[in-house]
Amino acid sequence: MDFLAIILAILSITGAILNVLKVKWGFILWIVSNVGWVVVDWYAKLYEQIPVWIVYTVISSWGFWTWNKVGGKK
Repeated sequence: MDFLAIILAILSITGAILNVLKVKWGFILWIVSNVGWVVVDWYAKLYEQIPVWIVYTVISSWGFWTWNKVGGKK
């Protein structure tokens, strides 16, 4: 699980950097990492954190959808 947490952290940080650079695919990395954090928290029995990751996933999906609608870098 530690290896997965490291991978998810890297994905999350990379997603943030891509969004700063106005690259919409950062949202996809956030969606993937957020879903991964749900799995990690489930197995670690950190159930109270799962709703936070679900909300982040919804917000990231909304961001990606909005970006596609108004345009942005590929």
